[in-house]
Amino acid sequence: MPSLVDANTHRYIYLHTTWITDYLLRAAGRYATPAPSADCFSSVTFQGSTWPERGDCLTSVKQEPDSAGQAYPNWRKTSYGMAVHNVTATYAPFSWSGLDLTFNRPMEITQEIVPMDGGSTFLRVRVGSGDLAIGHATGTVYARYYPSSGSPIDLVSATKGNATRVAVRYSRSGSTLTAQLRFRNADGTLSTVSTGTATITSGDLSGVVTQIWANGTDAQGAFQAGYPTAEWGPLASTPSAVINASMSGRNSLTGLPPQINGNVLDLLNDQADAEFAQWWIDELDVLQWWDRGLLASRGTVGTLIGADHVKELSWSHSAESVRRRVHVKYRAAMSTMRWRTNLTLWQNSGDTLEEGDTAEILVNVPSDEIWLGVDLDPVRYSADTSNYWVINRGIKSVYGGIAVNDTGGERVTNSIIPSVRRVNDDLYVFEHTVTNLQPREQAALELPDEYETDMSLWRRRRGENLPILRGKKRIVLDENAATSSIRGDSAAPDYTHDAGWWIQSAAYAGQTADYAAEALTQPRPAIDGLDIMPVLALQVGDKVEVVMTDRAELSITGVVTSNRVRVNLAAGIVSQSIGLLPTVVTSLARRWSDFGADRAGDTWTDFGADRAGDTWTDFGHTPLG
Repeated sequence: MPSLVDANTHRYIYLHTTWITDYLLRAAGRYATPAPSADCFSSVTFQGSTWPERGDCLTSVKQEPDSAGQAYPNWRKTSYGMAVHNVTATYAPFSWSGLDLTFNRPMEITQEIVPMDGGSTFLRVRVGSGDLAIGHATGTVYARYYPSSGSPIDLVSATKGNATRVAVRYSRSGSTLTAQLRFRNADGTLSTVSTGTATITSGDLSGVVTQIWANGTDAQGAFQAGYPTAEWGPLASTPSAVINASMSGRNSLTGLPPQINGNVLDLLNDQADAEFAQWWIDELDVLQWWDRGLLASRGTVGTLIGADHVKELSWSHSAESVRRRVHVKYRAAMSTMRWRTNLTLWQNSGDTLEEGDTAEILVNVPSDEIWLGVDLDPVRYSADTSNYWVINRGIKSVYGGIAVNDTGGERVTNSIIPSVRRVNDDLYVFEHTVTNLQPREQAALELPDEYETDMSLWRRRRGENLPILRGKKRIVLDENAATSSIRGDSAAPDYTHDAGWWIQSAAYAGQTADYAAEALTQPRPAIDGLDIMPVLALQVGDKVEVVMTDRAELSITGVVTSNRVRVNLAAGIVSQSIGLLPTVVTSLARRWSDFGADRAGDTWTDFGADRAGDTWTDFGHTPLG
């Protein structure tokens, strides 16, 4: 992500699609980590990106270089999704007219607790001069005060135990700083409060919140900081979503196209379709998101026995669904980036206006492009222009123009009053109002062409059309395709999967093609109707084993893909039918090789003695007994 200022500062935020999943869920009111409180001034989920939910990202880089490089931080899997690892990132607080950022009331810092590798992490909120912080070590959490001078002071610490979240509530009374530390345990209960105090260095903590800094060599979970009116609100929050993220072959994007009035449900379905992920809302009203391949690899939740549970089974095994190979269409991302605001994103083709005109010029971002760092504070070219340094060097957006008479004579003027506004990330509008032209003059939206008109203007800029919209980064999404390395029957048709902009790299497109080809290049059975005695705790996504010794002599392990429960209250009848995607099918039938292994070393005399009185029917029922 380009820097907010024209300086060589870095914002290596990363953009795993897990972050987009979490962003969409939060927009729909589903939270894997606590929702930001009403008076929250900083919230960062770290769900595959260091981009904030509230506030502005100032910098984001790796804390210490390692084998994965020097720029982007690393990532870890958590029980709720993902966490950042080895990062130093700074944020400016989110503020609006109704929020006072002064530390004149209790402040809470809340953070998810994630597994660590023996390092340490710190989350610091700068208030004027001095920081209020949470520090994490492998088994301990600290409430810490960093004075403007001198060593850090630990007000209170506590052992994490089985805690999943921690909050520190800071308050001040005169020169006394009080920290209250509290955990949310794995069972959802809140721990008792641990309290500590310290003396505030003179002049510290008396201003407003200016910066939030997350850093450390270990893993760090989602956090938020604010002035909540209700004590421990975010700490007590119960998750309404869980993201089961894959840590191998993850999908990441170069850029997220603008979503203007997008429907969250449609976008979630589009992402799941593109990545072959699954999601549903379980019986506890928790939205479950599973990255592809994870459901099949999880452990079984139970066993259904043919004699006790299975009433009827219908399945299909069609060779017509087999495909020769899989093609995945995707949008390859090509980026152009500047550390200064000197990348021309759009330039007008030239317009003339009459005195009294007010005209708008609409700038539509092409559908296959993403613009970042767009400069909406242009330099105005007029009779009073002073900032030729940026105009001549092609830095910043430029608007304004000159006056031209009917013989082509040019004149610099202040009669063109320009403005620009952002409608959304797909549309920008320049507006020009023309006043007080001389007789037989028009306003021309361009820079002067003649040297005598403006001798301060470089030759390369003369005659350039205005306005010019510049920024720092352009991403062009180019249509492309990847083909699976796995092949099936050469006579079978191909299968094409269009992932759109949800996949932007050739590597992940190829992985996706191979993932689909593993299933599509060979005929596989599908159980679309397994009628069972009701097991109401069973849900879509569960992995079960169906053992049918007495019926098909098969053991089928698979993922529940559908779950239909019918209730007839009047008759007092409940029926249940599930769909099952088999992952493993094992024959339970006994073979002569099994018989030989079981009777190894025995003679026929031994066998006759063991089965004395049995019939061949008895032997068929229990051949190894």
